Amino acid sequence: MAVVALRLSPQSRAALLLVVAAMTGAQTVGSLCMFALPAVAPSIAETIGTTPALIGYQASLLYLGAMAAAAMGGEAIAVAGPCRTTQLCLLGCSIGLAATASASVLGIAVASVAVGAAYGMMNPAASHLLAMVTSGANRNVVFSIKQTGVPLGGVLAGLMLPALATAFGWRAAVLAAAALTAALALLLQPLRAALDAERPARQPGRVSPFAGIALVWARPVIRCLVLTGLLLAAVQFTLTTFLVTLLVEDVGLSLLAAGLLLAVMQTTASVARIAWGWLADWRRDGNLVLTGLAAGSALSTAALMALGPQWSQAAILPLLVLVGASAAAWNGIFMAELARNAPPAPIGSVVGGGMVFTFAGALSGPALFAAVHALLGRYTLTCAILAALSAAAVVLLARARRLAAAPATS
Repeated sequence: MAVVALRLSPQSRAALLLVVAAMTGAQTVGSLCMFALPAVAPSIAETIGTTPALIGYQASLLYLGAMAAAAMGGEAIAVAGPCRTTQLCLLGCSIGLAATASASVLGIAVASVAVGAAYGMMNPAASHLLAMVTSGANRNVVFSIKQTGVPLGGVLAGLMLPALATAFGWRAAVLAAAALTAALALLLQPLRAALDAERPARQPGRVSPFAGIALVWARPVIRCLVLTGLLLAAVQFTLTTFLVTLLVEDVGLSLLAAGLLLAVMQTTASVARIAWGWLADWRRDGNLVLTGLAAGSALSTAALMALGPQWSQAAILPLLVLVGASAAAWNGIFMAELARNAPPAPIGSVVGGGMVFTFAGALSGPALFAAVHALLGRYTLTCAILAALSAAAVVLLARARRLAAAPATS
């Protein structure tokens, strides 16, 4: 493979386009691996003889692995470089996802932790590269474009995997996703020399896995931001985990129809992330846009409680568009706000510490949802939890705004 020569700087348009394309692609297929099993959960449940609601615990294992690994992202990119770290993460996701085809409950559990751990170190590496090619004028929209990879991975999962599972079985579906992920890891090789040329210096001495957490927790504004990320991630990833099952079990749709609606929600989120990122850059106020998205998430997820067999696909569609545009569209601005408020430290360490909280939300949200569903018996009613978590995020963002303004008014 030919090696690409490139110097990373905010003044280089070629570097910006290449880094954004590479990191968005990596985020997309990595997210596909994370969303693969929820997209075919009813088929897996039938194979292993259990309830589809247990997919919530599988999702929690994914994010347990991600949370454990995220804080070490800064050290990983210092040792291997951000591009090589991304390649290794993609290969880890691919191998772990392929291992879930064993259909063993224990095997799926262990493989899920492995996939999550690989995925957990992708964002610090991508953020390091994006910070090198962006400026204050375009930071929100660029980070938002990269973060479209999360819902795009959901779109691939919703469109590709149920169809493959219906035609060839769910094992073939997850193996196809694993192969696609491994292929992208190899395609990044020509970029490695350019993207790994500049990397942060390694910290002297033994590196604590909690260093990134302490870094973000020490600043009150960032503390409010990362707790907001925890709550909104719990909402978003619970929706991604349970939407197909909710539509199949409580509304009575087919697996294919439910997968299509999941893809609609994720496609909306992809487009909305870019629009909200542009708005945040134009307004120069990421907190304001994030607050609006959290409020929209509270209202739209509360509306999910009304879904039932009387709802047609045409009636469900606009509601899921609203859900996608709010509850699943906050991530890019959140990442940009972390970068903007970061203390003098390698951005990979700051983002890694912040992502520990985000993954903690993604871990706890589906498990909490599954536990409450066991009491209520309906997925739709359980969506009240999602509305409450979104409302709490609005409160945290208001506090972050007050804290940020305090030095100017004192």
